[in-house]
Amino acid sequence: MLVWAWYVVVLANVGTAGSFWVLDSAGHSAQTAVWRRRLTTVGVAVATSVLVATAARLWAQTYQAFGGDQPLTWLLVRVIVTETPWGRGWTWQALGALLCVATAVTLRRRWHWWPLFAVSAVATGFFTALNGHAVGMETGVWITVLAHGTHVVAAGLWLGTLALVLMTTSEEVPEGDAASSDGAAFAEVIDRFSPLALGAVGVLVVAGLTATWRHVGTPANMVSPYGLVLGLKIAAFVAAAVCGWINWRVGRPTLRSFGGAQRRLRRLAWLEITFGTIAVALTAVLGLLSMPGHEH
Repeated sequence: MLVWAWYVVVLANVGTAGSFWVLDSAGHSAQTAVWRRRLTTVGVAVATSVLVATAARLWAQTYQAFGGDQPLTWLLVRVIVTETPWGRGWTWQALGALLCVATAVTLRRRWHWWPLFAVSAVATGFFTALNGHAVGMETGVWITVLAHGTHVVAAGLWLGTLALVLMTTSEEVPEGDAASSDGAAFAEVIDRFSPLALGAVGVLVVAGLTATWRHVGTPANMVSPYGLVLGLKIAAFVAAAVCGWINWRVGRPTLRSFGGAQRRLRRLAWLEITFGTIAVALTAVLGLLSMPGHEH
């Protein structure tokens, strides 16, 4: 559960960075100004959640290593942080999370600093590759780390940005008036998001295939417990991508002409996010399973 929560907040954090770019490039209307202020508030909450989840993971890792017969102390925590590969990866994640919080709290008054937050959020997402199976490979570790980190960042720029855009723009746009200035602003935001999502999905597929090749090896290993869960994860991502494709091809072009288009787009987008969340949960499960050929 903790690993799943960690991935969710990290993807949301990367998605906050993507949303900053989307809203920054969507013009400077009164409506987008409202959405930007709201996004800065959400960004602080999400970045703080990443920091809390990072601390919780350190406690859980220390407990797993030393807990049970003795109380947890700062000395044991220091051992995990300074003397294990997991701790070195955690350190980079913690530094990224701290920088995200520090920059997020400044954005309400200094919106133009959002690229600093974006760099911090993307780095924190990429550093998730420094824990888990990616660094446990016997050869070609850099390939697996690069694939895993890129996979997480791409998922965040797709699903995380979509979720943050939907949350930020909720309640403000009239559903029945596609020609209103608010409706046009929402359509512009979706137009800006679409190429980002398309590019992110493409990168996610390439990185995912590379990671699958590294972790699974041969097609025969797909019938292993790890391979079966991985197959379910891929199916969930495909379902999310299908929802996104329908919105891109059918929903988005009608936003400026059909009053009910926004409602339909939002419903299908939340279904897209739901499938993505299921895929993230299966990713957490994969972290608990042995890779084929590495059971012992």
